[in-house]
Amino acid sequence: MEKKKELVADLHALGMGETAAKLYLALVEVGEATLSGAAKRAGLPRTTADYAVRELRNLGAVVEVTHGRHKMLKATPPTTLLDEARSLVSSIAERDGVAAAPKSPFREATVEVLHGPAGFREAWRRLFASGVKEYAILTDAREFLGYMREHDILEEIVAEKVKRGLRSRQITVDSDYARGVVKKDASENRETRLLPSWAPIPCTEIMCEKLAAFILPRREGLVFLIEHAEFGKARLASFDALWGELG
Repeated sequence: MEKKKELVADLHALGMGETAAKLYLALVEVGEATLSGAAKRAGLPRTTADYAVRELRNLGAVVEVTHGRHKMLKATPPTTLLDEARSLVSSIAERDGVAAAPKSPFREATVEVLHGPAGFREAWRRLFASGVKEYAILTDAREFLGYMREHDILEEIVAEKVKRGLRSRQITVDSDYARGVVKKDASENRETRLLPSWAPIPCTEIMCEKLAAFILPRREGLVFLIEHAEFGKARLASFDALWGELG
């Protein structure tokens, strides 16, 4: 027990929160585990562990792997984390008293894999937090029929959007359901254009100048969130081209 406390303190010194450190060590001990399993082993509440996993992902301390229908968390080897920490310390030492090297023109993208209604909600939270005033959606709205068991999520998102004064443009596949959505455009600060009913849309995409999210509600509720300004702008350019064709 004392040794584990020392390890938690060491990880905390590397910039890892105490709760995240406990969860990380639990994953190191078992190799792979579900979030619930890792939380139980670390002696943490499930909701607390959920926030700790986000921190570990940002630090590159865990990766998510899928075995059939099971989603598992796997710890990055401690030696890898320590090597990265040493590299950072070495880099800081080299810069001490030396002119800063020119910044690289390449910016690293942040890519996260989220799941289900919670992941869907998190993607919208990130978009709202980005500070953009407008965003775009490419979707077949029928894909979400029956997906949101927590029906209030969509209403909650729209209410937050209107409260913030955000506007959106939407391209969706024509259907009776889609036309019902279009009727709400004025009250929900949105403009919609319709694709032919036969047009295939493989996933729903939400995009703005700072990020893009790809949502697959019928495939385990997967949400791929990519935070990268250049990528977001590139996706918007593609959307704008299609938008113009439908004008």
